[in-house]
Amino acid sequence: MGARAVIIGATWFAIMIIVMMYISVGGLTLATSIATTLLIAVAFIVTFGVAFGLQEHQA
Repeated sequence: MGARAVIIGATWFAIMIIVMMYISVGGLTLATSIATTLLIAVAFIVTFGVAFGLQEHQA
């Protein structure tokens, strides 16, 4: 579970940094709102994909 939590946390942290840069550079416009929405959707897809979709491999 530790690796999954790291992947999910790193994904949300990276999305947060990218969104902050979009908004600080481009301002709050329709284009940045759409880009932000799409990035948050990707973060949710990664979150649920990692949490419920990955199978653990036994070494």
